[in-house]
Amino acid sequence: MDFPAGINTKTYEYYIDFASKYKVPYIILDDGWYKLGNLLDVSPDIKMDELSAYAKQKNVGLILWTSWKTLDDQLAPALDQFEKWGVKGIKVDFMQRSDQVMMNYYHKICREAAKRHMLVDFHGDQKPATMTRTWPNLINTEGVRGMECYGLHAGRHAKCHAPDLCSHQSSAYGAGDALPSARHVRRL
Repeated sequence: MDFPAGINTKTYEYYIDFASKYKVPYIILDDGWYKLGNLLDVSPDIKMDELSAYAKQKNVGLILWTSWKTLDDQLAPALDQFEKWGVKGIKVDFMQRSDQVMMNYYHKICREAAKRHMLVDFHGDQKPATMTRTWPNLINTEGVRGMECYGLHAGRHAKCHAPDLCSHQSSAYGAGDALPSARHVRRL
């Protein structure tokens, strides 16, 4: 690569090129594309209008990662802006519960995203049962503790419990995702 890799337009264009070449329909802009606490404040290293036009030209959809609370606080203006950018979906994270208040939230997000023709991926969430029948735009939920525990929570959870097996068992109830890699890997 002839540019510094990171959370910037050039890196995401590189990902878009890869996705286009191998017919991968979407890429995810993960944590760091916006200033935490404000979905409308894009990182200065990302030119979102330019990036979304490039993705459209390459026939690759953009999915934007969001923190659930920030999305809840800015739902209508954020989704309206995402729609203007041509974003194809949202990956909502850190809910970590499935009480009635949060179940209502899940339905609200699916409903509002559907109005804008966006898919939804709930990450850091509940079991993936039942909602996909109501909301066909809900493509995924995560009910799996995957390999992220080796990097993010190594101090608290030194050993993962068969993450591949857990992924397959959880998927019996519907679509689910598991983080197949670890961040901040330490040599043992």
